[in-house]
Amino acid sequence: MATEDAVVLAHEVDAAGDDYASAFLAYNKARYLRTGRVQLYARMYGELYHAGGVTAEIRNELLRPTTTSSRPGEAMAWLYDGIAPPSARASAH
Repeated sequence: MATEDAVVLAHEVDAAGDDYASAFLAYNKARYLRTGRVQLYARMYGELYHAGGVTAEIRNELLRPTTTSSRPGEAMAWLYDGIAPPSARASAH
């Protein structure tokens, strides 16, 4: 997350010129939901992975692949999508 934060902050400072206050406001707006989502998922998965007893058995049943087309980690793909600044995403296409 720190590297993502640094890239986004650098982009916002560059876009705002000398107006650091607006750069930090734009940075906060750009990062707020994503960092919150990562924190919540980390907490949830931490509790899930370290579960014991019946909770662990239920977890194992829920996470068992149901088809041969299931790909491990597919549900977490959002974590790696869209982390580049808008200008970098535009130039990649």
